[in-house]
Amino acid sequence: MDYPTDTQYVTEKYPNNTALAKQMVSYLESHYLPAPQDKGVIKVRGFKDSPQVKIQWQVDKVVYEINSDKNNPIEAIQKAIDAGKSL
Repeated sequence: MDYPTDTQYVTEKYPNNTALAKQMVSYLESHYLPAPQDKGVIKVRGFKDSPQVKIQWQVDKVVYEINSDKNNPIEAIQKAIDAGKSL
């Protein structure tokens, strides 16, 4: 979670990074991302002018990546789950 400390720069959809993190964890308890071989990461940037969600995971020597500039982490997680089903 990369969020500004000044609230005027926070995205409108998810202004509270702690609440968003809890929502993501709750969602991930029942919806499973593709299991990475060694490493995987979810990065959420909550700046109003440059929101970003990036999900990366490794399978063998290939690193898969889902990117979104909508700052909708749950939607990006859903895309990663769907992508993982086809691997």
